[in-house]
This record gives sequence, structure tokens and C-alpha cells, in this order.
Amino acid sequence: TYPQLYTNIQTAFPDTRKRQHEAPKVNITNFKYIPFQTKNTLQIKATAVSGGNQYSPMIQFSNVNYNTGGRGVTFTAVDGSEYTIKPIQLSQTTVKVRCDCLDFHYRFATWNYNDGSLIGKPPPLNRKKTNRPPVNPAQVPGLCKHLVKFFTVLRRYRIVT
Repeated sequence: TYPQLYTNIQTAFPDTRKRQHEAPKVNITNFKYIPFQTKNTLQIKATAVSGGNQYSPMIQFSNVNYNTGGRGVTFTAVDGSEYTIKPIQLSQTTVKVRCDCLDFHYRFATWNYNDGSLIGKPPPLNRKKTNRPPVNPAQVPGLCKHLVKFFTVLRRYRIVT
């Protein structure tokens, strides 16, 4: 769940001044809603801009309730159709995430894949070329600042609660 992934980054990196603390500086735009009604799944892609760079965070929600009788949150999907869903409760919904930023790629993607919270295939394994300590010594799945901000914006739009 989102709370588990968020707690992981707070616990594993308690002294960081980055990630969740830098998320407010990220701008999230260009939402693309991809519904899979038969699987009760919703994938949302966006564009994240931070520090002059552009990234593509993605979030996939399971157990999405599309049978709302017209009540709930409405969005227009990439197929041009309107869909209405019951707002997704983050504490009770399994999520999968992905971002193409280097922080997510090197720090979290492998561990997210191992626990089933990564969208798609894991990145190729990296061979260490330096004596630096590991970037994720606790080996926890987690979120980059782009994904943290993405969840915040989805909460503002009432897609998630």
C-alpha cells in the first residue's frame, strides 16, 4: 500500500533532506488515466517536472470500484470515455509504482519488484564499480519525490483518500 511505501522511506532514510521533503517542488501535469475495468485496475501516468528535468511517474491501483451508480470521481481516460470510480482508499489498496528518475531506478526499483510493487520489469542488475556504500542498505521498496508528489496531487483531486 502507499502508506507502507511511504513509511519505508521515512524509516530507512530518517536523516534525508531529499525525497519527501523535496516533493513540494515537483510539478505534476499531463495525467493519462488507463482503466482496466475487467481487472478492477486503474493505471495513471503523468509528467513530473523538477529541477528543469522531466520524468514519467506511474501508479497502478488494484481493486478499483467502477460500479458507483454515477457517484464518485469522474475522469476522462485515454480512450476518450468518461469513467466514474469510488475514491481509492490508499490504506486498503495495493499499489504498483514506477518512475524513470535515477533515484527510483537505483534506490528502489529492484526492491519494489521483489515485493510486487513495481509496474513492469525490474531494471538490469548493476555491478558495483566503486567502494561507496549501498544506496538502499535496508533494501526497502519505496518512492521517489515524483511519486510522493503524484500521490499528493491525486489526493487533492479526490481520486485517492
